[in-house]
Amino acid sequence: MANKYLWLRVSADKYEWPEIIANSATELARKAGVTRGTIFSSVSNAKKHNYKSIYKQVRIEEDENEE
Repeated sequence: MANKYLWLRVSADKYEWPEIIANSATELARKAGVTRGTIFSSVSNAKKHNYKSIYKQVRIEEDENEE
């Protein structure tokens, strides 16, 4: 199985509703009006310091037989 990622900006409330969905961090940055570095920094710091980020990287497992 190959791994694919989706990048999201979610709402800052407890529900974390998806606001923007993109296929790459670059695309998300363009749509959100921020830099790619902002997204990577936010995701990294949230993992490191155990807090929530409005930016998420979500791994999607795809079956190799599907196209």
